[in-house]
Amino acid sequence: MKTKLMYKTLKVLMAIALRAKGDPKCKFTSLAHLLTEDFLKECFRELKKGISPGIDGVTVGEYAKALDANIADLVTRLKAKQYKPQPVLRVYIPKFFDTVDHKKLMECLKQRIVDPSLLQLIGRFLKSGIMEEGKYFETEMGTPQGGILSPVLANVYLRYALDKWFEDEVKPQLLGSAQLIRYVGDFVLCFEKESEARAFGDDIRRRMGKFGLTISKEKSKIIEFGRCSCTIAKRHGFKCETFDFNPLPNITRCTT
Repeated sequence: MKTKLMYKTLKVLMAIALRAKGDPKCKFTSLAHLLTEDFLKECFRELKKGISPGIDGVTVGEYAKALDANIADLVTRLKAKQYKPQPVLRVYIPKFFDTVDHKKLMECLKQRIVDPSLLQLIGRFLKSGIMEEGKYFETEMGTPQGGILSPVLANVYLRYALDKWFEDEVKPQLLGSAQLIRYVGDFVLCFEKESEARAFGDDIRRRMGKFGLTISKEKSKIIEFGRCSCTIAKRHGFKCETFDFNPLPNITRCTT
C-alpha cells in the first residue's frame, strides 16, 4: 500500500518530468534526496518476483524478509555517500551498448542533471564492474549488461547521440521530409527522398563512431516502403518489402 510520503514523492517526480519537458534548458540541482525509504520500498515491490539474484546470491524473497531494515541501511549509506554498487552478474544481450563512452555519457547526463550526489552514484554504477564465471572484470566502457540502470542510461545516451542531433542538425538540411522512430537501441529512419536516405548512411556511421557505437551493416538496409510502394510492387508482380523492428542496436532506413 502506498504511503502519503510515497504519493508526495511521486507527485514531485511528475512535477520534475513536466518541468523537464516544458523547459529543455532546465538543469536539476537536487534529485538524490528523493531516494527515500518509502520510495525505495515501492521500487522494490515493483521488482519481478522471479528474477535471478545478483552476485551476493540474495533473492527477492530473502531481501523482503527484512525489507525495512535493508532499505533503512541502504538509505543511510546513500546519504553518507558510502554506498557502492556491487558488480553486475553479466547477462549477455548481443551488442547492447558494450562500447558506450563513460565520459561522454556523463556529459550527456550533465545536460540536465547537476546534482553531484546523483552523478556520483551513477558514476559508481558504471565503474562497479562485472562478474563472469566467478571472475571480476572492471568496466572502463559500456553500460553493464544486466544492470538495472543500463537501459535508462543507454536511452539517455542515444537521446543526445542520435535523437537531438537528427532533429536539430540533420532535418533542417534536408529537402524532403524525414522521421526518426526509436525504441531504445533500435530505430527506423524514414526519408521522403531516396537520395537523402542513401547519403545519410555515411553520416549516421560517423556520428555513432564519435560516441563509440557502431551500426551493423548486416542488419541495415534501405527499402521502398509505404502504400504507393506496395501498390507499385503488386502491380508488377513483386512482393512488398518489409522489415523487422526489434529493440536491438541496428538501423533500417526506408523511403516513403
